[in-house]
Amino acid sequence: MENEEKILKILESMQTDIGGLKQSQELICTQLREHGAILSALQTASEFHKADIDNLTHAVARLEGQLTKYNKKQEGIESDIKEIKEEDKSIREVIGDHEISIRTLQRRVV
Repeated sequence: MENEEKILKILESMQTDIGGLKQSQELICTQLREHGAILSALQTASEFHKADIDNLTHAVARLEGQLTKYNKKQEGIESDIKEIKEEDKSIREVIGDHEISIRTLQRRVV
């Protein structure tokens, strides 16, 4: 009888241990499902962020192109202004020479 009691105690202990293992397994499965849901949400968020970053990259590239175009226009305008200033300087020199000639002619007695 003693052996039977020992075996029964061992079986009861094993059943208790198996019950505890089942509970642990259920908790682990629940955590795995939660982690899977979190990973899925993170993956979806990552895809949205990637799309946003792609849109921003395209917008920046477009703006960079526009700035380059405007800078080229500005360089052309600055070149035109420099040319106009040089022409103005030449005109002022010619006008100055004419003024001198007019004064000289006014001083002559006719």
